[in-house]
Amino acid sequence: MATAMRSTTGKDMCDMCSPKQVVAITSCKGCLKDMCRKHFNEHREKLFKDLHNVFDLHDNLLQELQLTINRASKSSVNDKALAFLIQIDEWKTRTIERVSQAANEARANVERLFSRKIEYDQLKQKVDEITKELKEQQESESFVEIDIDHWMKQLKQLKTDLNRPSKVDTNPPVLQIQNVDWNSVIKVSSPNELEKGM
Repeated sequence: MATAMRSTTGKDMCDMCSPKQVVAITSCKGCLKDMCRKHFNEHREKLFKDLHNVFDLHDNLLQELQLTINRASKSSVNDKALAFLIQIDEWKTRTIERVSQAANEARANVERLFSRKIEYDQLKQKVDEITKELKEQQESESFVEIDIDHWMKQLKQLKTDLNRPSKVDTNPPVLQIQNVDWNSVIKVSSPNELEKGM
């Protein structure tokens, strides 16, 4: 069970940001951790991936169960044929898993390459720092022209950074997909057919 960290102001702090103190905006009812928006979003993404894995396991189990049911209903198939069918089904399962893994990795790369979330979060953090400084200076009334010029330059630079094209726009990634010749990936042939093919 997670123990909530509290700041000196009595606010719950994000359990994942430690030692940095960031105010938690929510907590997970499953793991009981308090989290900031960033870590909560990452936590939810991980849960969705975990759920996807549960579905994969479910689908594989259902497929294996269906195969077992089909085998039981085809009692006339001899042992050698059954051994081949089992090998084919195992190959199919391994192939599907590998294709699914490759697709998931490619999907994650696309999301990573096209996301500007980290960049925007950094800009937001800089704006928040300026906001804090502005409010403090406004309350203390201890600012002069140099301070105003400095803040204007900072804000203009942040606006320029915000409107700058992303790396994806200036140097777009390339998607490469290799076609598979499914006719030659797996075959079942009689010994006579193998001799003719040589």
